[in-house]
Amino acid sequence: MSGISKCQVCGRLVNDLVEHELDLVGVQVRWDQGGTTPADSCTFFCKTEKEIEMGVGFFIHKGIVTKD
Repeated sequence: MSGISKCQVCGRLVNDLVEHELDLVGVQVRWDQGGTTPADSCTFFCKTEKEIEMGVGFFIHKGIVTKD
């Protein structure tokens, strides 16, 4: 990314998600690994494949995520 870090992008997306009262946002990402990452009031879920440049990610508000 030019000029801005992944953390800054995540922060901006989370701020927009909260501001617009969205519970779920899907994004296409270029990420070096999959998994889950806490992002303020949201959790970022990402799936990537080594042979594919782009992955799919979701920011999900913690209010709708439940643990079993």
